[in-house]
Amino acid sequence: MNYLGQKIEVLETELGWMGVWYHHLAGRIEIKFFPSAQDALELVMELIRQDLAVVSLLRLLDEWRDYDIVDEWEHGAAADSLVQSVLAVLSSSR
Repeated sequence: MNYLGQKIEVLETELGWMGVWYHHLAGRIEIKFFPSAQDALELVMELIRQDLAVVSLLRLLDEWRDYDIVDEWEHGAAADSLVQSVLAVLSSSR
């Protein structure tokens, strides 16, 4: 299925349900294992929403850097924080 322009799948395995997201840059991302298909689907959908928000904010940060609104260190620190916010979605689901 597609969600917000991203291809995703939910697969049943011997160990439980697995969410699969075909990310435009990273390729196939497998998120394992959930007790239900709905749990797997909801987490993948949340990751996509977070990723889209972060990508938009990173573009804004790039523009700010280009116009000297933020320096390289501020850009890097903010970008790292944004990426960590997406990864936090994964750790909060465990």
